Amino acid sequence: MSERYTLLSAASATGAGVSINSPASNCIFSVAGTFGGASVGLQMLGPDGVTWITLKDQVGAIEFTSADAIFVSLPIGTYRATVTGGTGVSLYAQLARAS
Repeated sequence: MSERYTLLSAASATGAGVSINSPASNCIFSVAGTFGGASVGLQMLGPDGVTWITLKDQVGAIEFTSADAIFVSLPIGTYRATVTGGTGVSLYAQLARAS
């Protein structure tokens, strides 16, 4: 059974941090919902325990403007989905561990 971590649920603003305590987790970051011009990104809490760091892939920041998903390999840490811009936004995002 795969673990799922809810980052956003019918949200219009950046979500709270969610801790992943499993080492080297291969996950799918997926987003869906009503975007209304918003962007959804993925951040990790930095080593200072205060700064949120935007995660990037080979192209740039991991950021979606429509329903989509991406495979990410994540270390133990705290993660959150960010919401930037948009109106009438109702977004869902999750990290699901790949088995």
